[in-house]
Amino acid sequence: MATVNSVDNIAAMLAISSPTANDTVEVLGYYAPNDGGGGTFYWDSAATGTAYANNGGTIFDPSGGVSVGRWLRVYDSNINVRWFGAIGDGTTDDKAKIQKAIDFATEHIPAPTPLPGVNRNLNLYFPKGIYYISDPVSGDPGYSIGASLLVDLTTTTAGPRRIIIYGDGPDESAMYYDGTTINTTVLNISGSYAEVFVKDFSIRSVDRVPMYGTAIKMDYLFGVSMSNLTLFRFNTGLEVSNTNTATFDRLKIAWNGVGFRGLSAGGSLPNLFQFNSCIINSNWEKAVELFTFHNVFFNSCNFEGTGMNSGIANPLAEGGIIATYGATVGGASGLNVLNCYFEANAGEADIKIINVAAFGTHTITGNTFNRVSLYDENNNQAFTTNNILITGDGQSPPSILGGSKTKVVIQGNGFLAYNPLGTGYVPSSSRKAIELLDSSGLNDYWQFDLVEEGNQYTYLQPLPNPEIYDEDSSPAFDSKTPQISEFTRVKAFGTVAYINPSWTVVNGYNIASCTNLSLGLFRVELANDLGRDVIVNITPHNTNGVVIANITAQSTSFFVVSFNTLSGAFDDTFFNFTVF
Repeated sequence: MATVNSVDNIAAMLAISSPTANDTVEVLGYYAPNDGGGGTFYWDSAATGTAYANNGGTIFDPSGGVSVGRWLRVYDSNINVRWFGAIGDGTTDDKAKIQKAIDFATEHIPAPTPLPGVNRNLNLYFPKGIYYISDPVSGDPGYSIGASLLVDLTTTTAGPRRIIIYGDGPDESAMYYDGTTINTTVLNISGSYAEVFVKDFSIRSVDRVPMYGTAIKMDYLFGVSMSNLTLFRFNTGLEVSNTNTATFDRLKIAWNGVGFRGLSAGGSLPNLFQFNSCIINSNWEKAVELFTFHNVFFNSCNFEGTGMNSGIANPLAEGGIIATYGATVGGASGLNVLNCYFEANAGEADIKIINVAAFGTHTITGNTFNRVSLYDENNNQAFTTNNILITGDGQSPPSILGGSKTKVVIQGNGFLAYNPLGTGYVPSSSRKAIELLDSSGLNDYWQFDLVEEGNQYTYLQPLPNPEIYDEDSSPAFDSKTPQISEFTRVKAFGTVAYINPSWTVVNGYNIASCTNLSLGLFRVELANDLGRDVIVNITPHNTNGVVIANITAQSTSFFVVSFNTLSGAFDDTFFNFTVF
């Protein structure tokens, strides 16, 4: 190849007079040297036609409108948005230039052709800079769906592909949107179950309320990987629909209306989603919203300040993870939350699972739930009413124990409140760590098969002295439930003892009350209805001789027991009981 001396910019390259075949030129920048848009070009004297149409990035017509011959960029599999004229100064609108880079990346595959079965497009790279993105306008590829930037992997000439979109890190490479259109999406990625890898940049809007638009929407994808992203101050941070098999690592989704939303709109249900070490904080309405999902896993994620903004609580906030588990996935593994941290959220619950005509399994293990305040400066609720709320909406009564029940495993969690000298969260028995509701909204137990063990409850019940730190002030569920088997799992237990001036249950689980009806006759009420007659094992302890226990009445929520001596006389006694 003949070599031409380097030129400062694209315009200077296009002004080169009478290039000959295979001449090369080093272009130092798109507009100016070192602006990131330069590169190596060569002159193809035979290039012509639509295959070599000027695209403003890798193919250029020379000045003067020569019909044959083009300047062609030398590149590998990585496409830099600055090659197409994006500036990244935070004020110049880069939308059209970036869209040209996207279109080129999605319509081409690297040379040489990848291995068989490896279908991938060119990679799209956002170098350090702030890329201002405006609202879509008529003529934009994404205008009809409200997308400023559209990555369309459904119409590529070579079929569905795999693309990588990346930057230099969320604090270095950013897209910036300041529009006021609620339906605008800054970056929309869709395809016929294409694979997408997105990493190392941020999408940010103005630090304001109300919030507008969506940072990223993804639709009809398979095998998504997102990592090291920041999505800030949108109506919705990230929405994923009709997609399965996705991994989200080290995402920071903060100060949005809704942090993450997963749903189905006629395609795949949200499933096989895994969130690892994500920070989903300070979202105004809810952190996560899931519809008709299964196999969704949160590991080591942080949920703080949902429904809070600069110390003001949102009275319409719903809480942290709000998940609707639908009929089409009945019986599958649903929500799995492991080793996460919930603090200072407002709304109905840190975790709310809504079972709609479905039964399945949900596992909540090794998490910390912390309440730190009671009301904001406007007297709005600044805490979740429940840490965990699971409803049985729409379920029919199970015919037998374990049949068509929602299986809930809650193990090894810490439920606590911050109240130094009574100045923080003030506990109330009406606010539960764990709340189970049946389809009529009652505090019922028959729709759930609960394994609750190894949990720690600290300062969640009101105490006589608010300055007392009580390690065992627990709500409706205590940390003492033995797990045996599906059909013999303990549902309630306790010890009935005389504590002056009355008989009461001590060290009990799932017990509402105990009444000494008359001499030797006791009625024990369960805190939660089992949905079937109780099965009770009773061990009396009488220091005055042998007594015999007899169950005289029982139902789904209580039992009555009498104690008689060998002579048949009634006699009060201490006793232990276990309900299966």
